[in-house]
Amino acid sequence: MPLLGSVLDQSKIALNLPLLAKEDVATETDPRTVSCMRVLEYLQRNLLVVSENIPFDNPYKDVMETASIAELPDLCNRLLKDGNWDYLGKQKGKKFRETMNAQKMCNPVIERTLTALGLEGK
Repeated sequence: MPLLGSVLDQSKIALNLPLLAKEDVATETDPRTVSCMRVLEYLQRNLLVVSENIPFDNPYKDVMETASIAELPDLCNRLLKDGNWDYLGKQKGKKFRETMNAQKMCNPVIERTLTALGLEGK
């Protein structure tokens, strides 16, 4: 993990291509599921995530840059040339931490559950 962190911390862009990957037959692992953890690691490190368009419900849609596979090279080139990758990575990482905060998301659900069970305030 320290080596992975070191490599990620030196990166400018984190490229996410989950739909091009094939299922790992040995483990029956869907690469789209694995990419969720990878994207989480990228966002926690304020890396700008550049991803192919994901046609499914993408919970990270608002905190990554997306394009078609054919457009990805031009997008990456533009981000690297204009130097905007660092600013966008920090802004999207901050937005991710603010909107995907597990405690903020879970507390209202826990409170409603306790109220429904008659256990509020205990």
